Amino acid sequence: MTFSRTTGASTAVDLRHHGDAEVAPGMLDFAVNVLVPRPPAWLHDALSRQLTQLAAYPDPTAARAAAARHHGIGPEQVLPTNGAAEAFSLIHLAGLRAVLPGRRAHLVRVLSSHGLVVTEPAAGPFVLARHPRAAAVREALRHLGVAVRRGDTFPGLDDRFLRFAVRDEETVDALGTALSTIRTRLDADLAGL
Repeated sequence: MTFSRTTGASTAVDLRHHGDAEVAPGMLDFAVNVLVPRPPAWLHDALSRQLTQLAAYPDPTAARAAAARHHGIGPEQVLPTNGAAEAFSLIHLAGLRAVLPGRRAHLVRVLSSHGLVVTEPAAGPFVLARHPRAAAVREALRHLGVAVRRGDTFPGLDDRFLRFAVRDEETVDALGTALSTIRTRLDADLAGL
């Protein structure tokens, strides 16, 4: 049992529901915030060479010094990370800072132009949007091979919300095409309510 952030009312929210549960093979993925499907080959190779040393707790001193020498900087400018997950997160965030604002703005335009009400400010690697028939939108998109995240799995949101992960413009344009395909049917359905 959890409580709504906005009303304080008791809500039943599946906090273990993640966007990857929405995605089937071959679908356009707007449900998960990860922009790359796997680490780059050079990173995979470097990590693979170190597998035999995983049992020991690492001392970052030598790695910091080697990286600093390689890049011609001081060791105080090198940040060894606590495992690959932290490094991937930091790399991902650095990349997002460069491209995210433009990609997010494009996604907001596409969603807004297809009758979804975007929750502002949209500032993260996803956009939260509302539609009176969000569940129908999600299912119709799913049938067209597009996965989006249900909003009712987040505390304080309900079944009128959908969460769209930010993607590149070409992929967002494909979402726009899918939304155009279903919009006429949804508008007709809403007029009959």
